[in-house]
Amino acid sequence: MKKGDYKTDKLGRVDELNDKYKVVLRNRLENSKIFSNSLHEFAEAINKKMEAQLQKDGKTATLNILKFVNSANGFEEAAFSKNNLNFDEEEVKGLEKANNELQKAYKNIAGMTVENAKKGKYKRIRF
Repeated sequence: MKKGDYKTDKLGRVDELNDKYKVVLRNRLENSKIFSNSLHEFAEAINKKMEAQLQKDGKTATLNILKFVNSANGFEEAAFSKNNLNFDEEEVKGLEKANNELQKAYKNIAGMTVENAKKGKYKRIRF
């Protein structure tokens, strides 16, 4: 109170700015999600091209490693994309499929020989 007059507070302005901030934040999160999904799609396309090129060149060691990494990424996405670990029947089937693909890719890597690694230009020490 100043000179007998009550001054109004500025809380109305704070709420207005907070609402504007929430709108901007929501837009940026949506744009970030779109950008992230686009990068993911580009990475998948590049991986498919790399797989085709490696099969064409006969580099089985590198191809098996690439398939293993892709399978691990697929399993990670299926298993941990949710905030909770309550999966329905369809999601469990997807997890089992991703797990089987990961195991198959691991068996391909485990079955590689030094000769296969040399074809992929890996040295024995690195292999």
